[in-house]
Amino acid sequence: MRQLLRRGSLGFALFLPLLAFAQAEVPAPQAQSQPAPQYGEEIEVRVIDIDVVVTDKQGNPLTNLTRDDFELYEDGKRVEVPYFTRIVEGRIADVPAAAADPAQPAGAAATAPATPRTPLTWIVYIDQTNFPPQRRNQAMRQLQTFLATAVTAGDRGVVAHNDGRVFKLRQGLTDDPKLLMDVLAAIEKERVMASPTMNRSNNIRNELNRAEGPGGGDREWEFIAQNIANDVNQVIEEEAVRTRNAINAMAALLDALAPLEGRLALVYVGAGFNTRPGMALAQAWNSKFQLWLRNESYVPDPDRHREPLTRDIGRLYSNFSAMRVTVYTIHGGDAGGVTSVEDAGDFEPSRTTDSGAAGLTEAGLAREMSDRTGGLFFKVNQTLAKQMESVRRDLSNYYSLGYRPTGSPADARRVKVKVKVDGARVRHRETVRERTRQEKATSAAVAAMTQPQPRVATKLQQQQPGAATPAADPTAANPLGVTVQAERPRPDGWSKDFVLPFRFSINLEALTFVKNDSVHRAAFAMHFALVGPDGSVYPLESRDQALAVPDKEMPSRPDAMVNYAWHVDLAPLKIPEDVPWKQKGMRLTVTVEDRTTSTRSVITVPIEK
Repeated sequence: MRQLLRRGSLGFALFLPLLAFAQAEVPAPQAQSQPAPQYGEEIEVRVIDIDVVVTDKQGNPLTNLTRDDFELYEDGKRVEVPYFTRIVEGRIADVPAAAADPAQPAGAAATAPATPRTPLTWIVYIDQTNFPPQRRNQAMRQLQTFLATAVTAGDRGVVAHNDGRVFKLRQGLTDDPKLLMDVLAAIEKERVMASPTMNRSNNIRNELNRAEGPGGGDREWEFIAQNIANDVNQVIEEEAVRTRNAINAMAALLDALAPLEGRLALVYVGAGFNTRPGMALAQAWNSKFQLWLRNESYVPDPDRHREPLTRDIGRLYSNFSAMRVTVYTIHGGDAGGVTSVEDAGDFEPSRTTDSGAAGLTEAGLAREMSDRTGGLFFKVNQTLAKQMESVRRDLSNYYSLGYRPTGSPADARRVKVKVKVDGARVRHRETVRERTRQEKATSAAVAAMTQPQPRVATKLQQQQPGAATPAADPTAANPLGVTVQAERPRPDGWSKDFVLPFRFSINLEALTFVKNDSVHRAAFAMHFALVGPDGSVYPLESRDQALAVPDKEMPSRPDAMVNYAWHVDLAPLKIPEDVPWKQKGMRLTVTVEDRTTSTRSVITVPIEK
């Protein structure tokens, strides 16, 4: 049985530019004292809204249902629905009739007041990671055709963009539809940056085609196989980094959107996440060489990244659960096969015609985002704009079921809505979770990070130093007690790239150690990125760190301390040649996540000049 080990008040600091050796003291578990009862505290009523779309078999919305037609279940247990709202054609339908006007003739019927249209918030996210250019352009044209009429007066919108190298909010929150359309048109005209591994992958395929079977000697055959395997493994590593950057960019987008109220419609245009990077090349290598060399250590293995990438995607889905967001996916896969979730009614990713299992994996994960949030899945095709009319119907005709959740706010709970109508199809988000105070503070930090630095506020601060705005609560935004210092970048020495040395410390008291067999373990991840003055985020790399204390090293007395040491990777960060780190106002941001509790700290510091 797993037990949590409580931490002491002593943290540790790591200040070496290369692989660092750190020593820390961790106290033994102590009994938790019961807090004294508090009286006169403010009581907060927790309410979660579940937006529910109900359609018939043909996809037409059913808009005349009442509260009695619904049943809501949380983790399998039915719960009451004290709050019920019916939205028809974008307006709240069940508004009480107005009181009779004395000036009206006797017997005149009371009329319900006209209700304003409920505004929507559109988030368009263009993810060009591994997105073929022709598919991207086709999707952009169809999307603009749809949004030109879907976004109406009162709606708000945000446009975010990830080109595989940099993540940026291209258009902040605005209620001007023209600004949104202009940004989308500009993105369509921009050159799509091809994956840096594409040319290398084509060269590897050519080498595989030229390679002949054993003839001049098995040793020569093995030498060729190992050289090609090394190239394939390099592609696997680079594609894994790109996938992790894409996941982190989506997580940053959700954090930036967290302060927005009401229902959010997120239109995701991209190729999804590939948890088995370089798999097509690995399969090609295996088909050529594995019969003779299947037991060699250098055999390409894309599955070694599957578990950590899947874990990162799980954290992303947890963020979806904490938001009132519905994802509508436009996947840039093969144009053949089913193009919309409504085409066949029972669309399965395994029936797509994407080439290779990697495409199926990406399509499956892209659709999962929609399924988990109650949205729809589309594939890029010539009739996409027409198919997306179902999105407009979704967002204009739905029911909102508000209920009071049980358990801890941080717990994820599965929800299920049943409708007492034969043949009705129901869509809604599958899980719910409430954001903790620390998560809200972290989201605010990311939202501020992705926004351009306020030039006017900086000038005022320089003129009136005493009038500076106080910083946010560091305890809430930085629950892990992380401190970072970025030093001056220096040439790599081996290439045109630069490296960025940094100093880092974390408070061990904030980490959660878990007893597993005879060892107490803790793990955390560090995600590094550079942030430009315009809010552009350039991902650098991610590092996983593991800490362990053998059970025999634990003290026998509760008040005793234990001394133990770990190696933590503080090697300088590599800055790719195409990242403009020299521009004024560039900052280093480090996101540190406790793997056990998903607690995060986001620290942003300037780079030494």
